[in-house]
Amino acid sequence: MGVETEGGYTWTSGKNARLLHAGNKLVIKTITATADSGSTADLVDNGLTQDRWVPFSNLLSDPTDLSASTWTATNITVGSDGLTLTETTDTGEHDVSQAYTWTAAEHVLAFKIERQTAPEVQVRANDGTTSFTCFFDLRDGTVGTAANCTGQIQDLGHNQYLLSIYFTPLAATGVAELLLSNGSETVSYAGSTSTTIKVLRASANLSSASLRLDPFTSQAGTLFAVAAHNLGSSNARIEFEHDSDENDTWTTIGTVTPSDDSPIMFFFDSVTSPRWRITVDRGALPEIGVVWVGDPLTFPQAFYTGFTPARMNRATDVIGNISRTGDLLGRSIKRTVLSEEYSWTHLTYTWVRANLDGTQGVIQSLEDAPAFLAWRPEEVAECSYIMRASVNPPSAMGVQAYWQFGFSGEIYAYE
Repeated sequence: MGVETEGGYTWTSGKNARLLHAGNKLVIKTITATADSGSTADLVDNGLTQDRWVPFSNLLSDPTDLSASTWTATNITVGSDGLTLTETTDTGEHDVSQAYTWTAAEHVLAFKIERQTAPEVQVRANDGTTSFTCFFDLRDGTVGTAANCTGQIQDLGHNQYLLSIYFTPLAATGVAELLLSNGSETVSYAGSTSTTIKVLRASANLSSASLRLDPFTSQAGTLFAVAAHNLGSSNARIEFEHDSDENDTWTTIGTVTPSDDSPIMFFFDSVTSPRWRITVDRGALPEIGVVWVGDPLTFPQAFYTGFTPARMNRATDVIGNISRTGDLLGRSIKRTVLSEEYSWTHLTYTWVRANLDGTQGVIQSLEDAPAFLAWRPEEVAECSYIMRASVNPPSAMGVQAYWQFGFSGEIYAYE
């Protein structure tokens, strides 16, 4: 996903890098959330990726054990792992379901699955009056016919998909359900014991929650920056807002539906406001670790030659076992950290002193906290969340009065 802009936004020096750091982000006084499932909302300002705002808890019981008594299996056998479903040869619907009492608000029902031999499934919710259904074709990873809801599918890689629907039920008791389908959007048929699917997690949650950031005074901002989130892999949407009159009437700056979990830098024309807010909806158990608002530094020079985007510059620690005969016995990835190196030349001494030096300058800000950087935002929709930086201090180039400066960074790996 990376770089996004509000509608009609016009770049100035769009090939030049933008850097949001501790010295030019807004200093936040209070952070409040409309929903918070036991996490602490103000963690989004501390820059750490492990601490996350988690607005919703899972409303379903035993979400990773479909053999539990809270689930009812019809013409389905549940494997000893509690996750693998196999059709019986009986004729009828082949499904697992759980009774649930819905409230009258938009909900998200989702199943994270590992594709096996089942060609198709249907996700279904029922509030006792209306059925909310959507088919998902697992052969090509597409959304099929939906009724009374909107279906979403996200390819998670490794043969895994997140299947979700969002809908508004009545306040009533009904069911959450996953049905196998025969590949022609038919759910009642004679089953086959060779048809299987693995359900890694079932979930239901309310759809919409907001997170409000109030600085100490009304300040100008041109950027929302978000990192350490699962909005792409949870099929979520995020809306960026402000309330300049402090009357609880929020103005939408823009809305983004992330395609992955990469950092987001959302640029907009300057707004001065005492209140800023994000609203997330339509996602299955969304989480966000970092939310900043500010006015990023635009570097006076672009860079290109020799640069490697972080996503392709991977430092991956792979653990593997190889036998004495040279056979591979197993392997796993312990961790992945991305890296980037940035360098600028032909900087004026005045610009160096004004932007790199001092407690609010780039050098000390990179010592104090992480930072967001978009290296060529108008051309390349990529940005990075720099967790740790190592600065190469500015030095005179010996070419007229120009200076050079750069730093390297360990980048948050979202995949």
